[in-house]
Amino acid sequence: MRKYVLITLSVSLSALAWLWSIQPDSAASSSPQALSSASAAPATKPVPDIASYKGAGSVGALFDPVKSTREADVVLVGTVTEVQDGGTTTIEINGHPVEVLTKIAMVTADRYIKGDAGVVVSVEYYVTKDVEIESVSLARGNAGLLFLKALANQRYAVADLRYSMIPASRVAPARGGNDSESDRILAEVFQYAASPETPPEDRKTAMLMVNSALRSADVRSAWNRVRSLVRSSSPVRLEAAAILLEHNDLTGLDMIADAMTQQTLNPSDNTVRWLGTALSDGVTDKAAIPALTRLLQSPSPEIREGASNALRHTEAQEALAPLEPIALEDSEPMVRYNAVIGLALITGLTEYGPSVRVFQADEQKYLEHWRQWRAANLPQ
Repeated sequence: MRKYVLITLSVSLSALAWLWSIQPDSAASSSPQALSSASAAPATKPVPDIASYKGAGSVGALFDPVKSTREADVVLVGTVTEVQDGGTTTIEINGHPVEVLTKIAMVTADRYIKGDAGVVVSVEYYVTKDVEIESVSLARGNAGLLFLKALANQRYAVADLRYSMIPASRVAPARGGNDSESDRILAEVFQYAASPETPPEDRKTAMLMVNSALRSADVRSAWNRVRSLVRSSSPVRLEAAAILLEHNDLTGLDMIADAMTQQTLNPSDNTVRWLGTALSDGVTDKAAIPALTRLLQSPSPEIREGASNALRHTEAQEALAPLEPIALEDSEPMVRYNAVIGLALITGLTEYGPSVRVFQADEQKYLEHWRQWRAANLPQ
């Protein structure tokens, strides 16, 4: 039997509207009995009885579901079935009292990841008095993950004002008997990312959340799942490979080289940019050099720039040949610059590895030096 949870969700006054929504489960419906049993929220509440939100007025790093699960008292997947007015109150945001309108949402709890809010729990979300700014995820019928913190008198508020709700799949992921809360929450995000019903850009954002979590928490089951996605035909295998590349894990590099040179896949521009950044910032292993050399032939400037930067980060003698002449003769200025810097670092001729500004002022000087160096030092 499903539980009905009366929840007040908190929205940032800086209004980072969460633009994801999920169609509700066709089996989900409002319960008149549950609605009538919920106690009415008072019109006003004193500040000490209201949650204080540090950093609520600004947009920070991408949402970290593992960190948020640790900080929340209750985490659940649910569907919004009703929204009610709750009067006027004052809350504290970034150390300042702010007068706001209170609203209350009725949420049907499908499953809990952490804690248990009981049958009916009263929590609040807030909007400005002059202009109502409400996340689309709070609309009736929308569903997702809610991260809640306990207030007084069996009431709850979302733990992060910037992310009132994040999407979740209607189908619960498989669970192991010894799964930690971190395992369980990332399984929910993976399930949403891999669902065929999920829009492509939402899949990418879900995988970015996984990456955000793995930067701060070592969840072995999540790493194994990312590697499995890379080896599968999953629609998020490129994003999974990007996560691994950021951490110098080459599991998906050959697949990326095939996809980005033979154009066997059609990734979004955002995914291509992520892959280029992951190559540039994460890859240092000289075992990557053959695949990076192939990626210098990609039609994507972002990929070529990332591959040329990764080649120089290997600091390996084997990277000299692809840097000169392939990268040095590239049509993109930053690829040529990466080649110059890589050649200077690997050979130790650092006087011919200028800053970007100096390179741009006299590019031909440095290109010609390394062309002459190639003729004298590398087999033709």
